[in-house]
Amino acid sequence: MSKLKVWNGSSWVLIPDGQKVKIWNGTNWVIPEAVKFWNGTNWVAAWTKSQPITLSFYASLTTTLRYNGSSPVYDSAGTASNNRNADLFIGRYNGTYPYHYTSLMLFDGLDINNQMSIADALLIKPVVKSALIRLRRLPGGANNPSGYIRFGTWTQPNLTTLPATNLDGRWHDWDPATPNNVAGWTVNTTKTFSANPQNVLDLANGLALMCSEVMSGYATSGATSPAYSNIYGRNNGSPDPALTPMLTVTFDVV
Repeated sequence: MSKLKVWNGSSWVLIPDGQKVKIWNGTNWVIPEAVKFWNGTNWVAAWTKSQPITLSFYASLTTTLRYNGSSPVYDSAGTASNNRNADLFIGRYNGTYPYHYTSLMLFDGLDINNQMSIADALLIKPVVKSALIRLRRLPGGANNPSGYIRFGTWTQPNLTTLPATNLDGRWHDWDPATPNNVAGWTVNTTKTFSANPQNVLDLANGLALMCSEVMSGYATSGATSPAYSNIYGRNNGSPDPALTPMLTVTFDVV
């Protein structure tokens, strides 16, 4: 955190870490990597240049929940299972269980280059500037979907224990919710969506990223919804890196 201040004519104000400090190098004004001072023992940074890093993470867990008329169940391709490598779904399908899906993803491993975890990155770059999620449609669902896929945080820390009743109001945290339009996301195509930086902070604390078409009404039955989609997960434990959900996060100091 910056300790460098400047006099603005009235008071000393803090210059945040970033891009606002420049020095003359004999030829040009350039942004230094850092401004340091001697504290009597060591040189310590008073100001640090903004140097964002961008890391990508493959999903380490993919599973889907759906109400079955009396309680929620793990649901992979329409059959109840506690499968950490399941396909994902959003929307509602007018079949045996005509209720909305909630899909869950964890990203608790190292990045795709095996450098660091989300928690590791936040230790050195504590600000999340952006979060993008790449998802791949599978055959099945609406060929020309409409509506939204929404991202939030699933607040139950133990994903192997389901709540005893319906999903509404239990573990869905849509504050903040991030809606993304699914128009044009046809089957067998890949699309990148935006999540909220808060979702990344929640992932670092061991919670799951969730997505759904709706933010309520999971126990309300009805017709197939316009955003109904089948999404590639971890392919029963043998995921294709080009297809599996991937979260790309940009971290910085400010």
